[in-house]
Amino acid sequence: MNGSNDRFTKEVQDGLRSAQIIASRKGQQQFDVEHLLLALLEQEDGLAQSLLTNAGVNLESVHRRLTQALDSLPRVSGPTGGDQVYATPRLQTLLSHAEREAKQFNEDYVSVEHVLLVAADEAPFKELTLTRDRLMRALQDARSRQQLATQNEPTQQENESILTRYQDGYRAAKLINGFGQACKVVGLSLGGLIFLACASASSISNIAVVMGLVLGSIVGFAGWAIGVMISAQGQIAKATLDTAVNSSPFLSNEERAKIMSLP
Repeated sequence: MNGSNDRFTKEVQDGLRSAQIIASRKGQQQFDVEHLLLALLEQEDGLAQSLLTNAGVNLESVHRRLTQALDSLPRVSGPTGGDQVYATPRLQTLLSHAEREAKQFNEDYVSVEHVLLVAADEAPFKELTLTRDRLMRALQDARSRQQLATQNEPTQQENESILTRYQDGYRAAKLINGFGQACKVVGLSLGGLIFLACASASSISNIAVVMGLVLGSIVGFAGWAIGVMISAQGQIAKATLDTAVNSSPFLSNEERAKIMSLP
């Protein structure tokens, strides 16, 4: 296509290149509005698919009608080079009108939305009863949802605060688990010391040995049990944090890895 494409978004530029390729493959020397619409429609997860679906248009029906329209166009014999395929005046006019649409929206670049709004009066869409008003409502709805999603996204400062809170949570969970492990060791150690102290008094009385065994066992088991419960709380806290971090929409994979690999 002659002229600069700098005024178009990347999605429209890709669509124009694909439209030229479609025409070349079909042995056609010009690419027209239908070529561009088909190219935009075939963009995987593209804006054209989303807007047309929201406007209540059956994508398969549009694709079929566009393909039929292209198949009815004249062809030339022999291979056609992509650089020998030119935009029709009709397509040039549509793009010019799309540029005016962009200016009415106070936007600097011609996007898929502007192209579709102008193309709503073209045959394939009119045959499917797609009107400009339906397409405009779908566009406004999509932009409202996008604006709401943007408003709900945290600022950089809020995101850093979220990251810090998760990091502090992991550190606290680690401290709780470590304290529980220490309680188990201390409890068992105290129990052992009590038993040994009482056993050393065995020359005085065998009762001291028995008392030492009983008291040491109680102290050791109590310390171990308390340590187990405290450690369990730390492990539960970490598991809860793991779930929260992995499901958070505000954290990148790099941030998740950074949080979960804290020493």
